[in-house]
Amino acid sequence: MQVDKVFTCPQCSGHRLEEVVVGVISYSEVTEIKQTDTGLICEYGETTHDEGELARYQCLDCGHVVAESEDDLAEFLKLK
Repeated sequence: MQVDKVFTCPQCSGHRLEEVVVGVISYSEVTEIKQTDTGLICEYGETTHDEGELARYQCLDCGHVVAESEDDLAEFLKLK
């Protein structure tokens, strides 16, 4: 199911949902490096993630927290 069809933020009426995870280790391939007057700028390729713990689900538009677990999210979306 498409998120924008089942999620509406109660605060701003947005339809974009994001998952916030803490304690993540992220690995990114550096594919290009540019030297500028202010320092280096890196371009990245594929990124992978390891570990991490779910902190919450929130509206991507305004940051309103709607759930702190997958069960809470299912309940909020009335899927349970």
